[in-house]
Amino acid sequence: METNAAFNGRKEGLSSRIKAARVKSGISQAELARRMDISRASVSIWESGGNVSQDNIVKLASLLKVTPEWLQYDVSARPEVDVEMLKNCLIKTELMSKKLDADLNQDQQARLAAYLYTEELRGTEPDENRISDLIRIMA
Repeated sequence: METNAAFNGRKEGLSSRIKAARVKSGISQAELARRMDISRASVSIWESGGNVSQDNIVKLASLLKVTPEWLQYDVSARPEVDVEMLKNCLIKTELMSKKLDADLNQDQQARLAAYLYTEELRGTEPDENRISDLIRIMA
């Protein structure tokens, strides 16, 4: 059975994420062990930095309602969305399409807003000319 390597200290992160997810789920070590059909001591070892097989990471993730990627590497499969920023991108899309008298359908508006949102997350904001060009291409 394949086990996780330390990956430059990531083992400690894995153990703390296992415990955090378990506590957030309101499950005791004993209950988690029962649901996984393992000993409570195994759960304790995992939460203390012991090796966890890939199969057990997948089972843990499912039981604790987290992704295996988050559990193992602290990587979120779905990044948090800044709703206010996305709303502003949608407003900007609508205003620019009205200004250019372009009739974009909902799909086109969503694609343009997603593009603007992605650019803002990167720290760049396309200028009005770039947005106008995109709208003209889409319309």
